[in-house]
Amino acid sequence: GYVDHRLGRAGRTGHSLFSNSAIRRLHRESRGIPRLVNVLCNKALMAAYGEGAVRVTGSHVKRAAADTEDVVAHIAPREWVRPVGQGIGLATAVGAGVSLWILGAA
Repeated sequence: GYVDHRLGRAGRTGHSLFSNSAIRRLHRESRGIPRLVNVLCNKALMAAYGEGAVRVTGSHVKRAAADTEDVVAHIAPREWVRPVGQGIGLATAVGAGVSLWILGAA
């Protein structure tokens, strides 16, 4: 859905440019990270265009991932996602400590 939505926002109408095998490989290679989905889609679209293909296939995405291997290999799944409560709890604790320190100094 994400890929078709992005293509639609770019003005694409009609059938999907990505085959089912391309979407499956895209999901596997990107691990669902939107930035990587975008990079891999761009490279796979260029590979398909270079061949004169009308649809992006799994092999196009495979080549795109191989070309992006350094980026894909160094990103752990969901490493940039932190539970919301964790950051809020830390901010609250620091804020409370600073407040107590200021009140104690007064």
